[in-house]
Amino acid sequence: MSSPRLEYLTPRQVAGLLQVSEKTVHRWASSDPTMPAFRRGRVLRFERGRLEAWLGGQGAGAAQGSPGVRQAPVRKAPLS
Repeated sequence: MSSPRLEYLTPRQVAGLLQVSEKTVHRWASSDPTMPAFRRGRVLRFERGRLEAWLGGQGAGAAQGSPGVRQAPVRKAPLS
């Protein structure tokens, strides 16, 4: 019986999923030690399952003010 094959994402793929630039993904990976990134030399990869789990935990972390995570300001529409 073989173990399931892991899927690795490139910074470009992660950027597309999160709708941010590749530069932002690289910056997050280098500045946030909690982000599950694998670096070998200049190659940066993200294991999909671990990244999705990490992203799922960011909602709670953002509310607690985790470093590297900013919530967008909420703008209320004017009452008409």
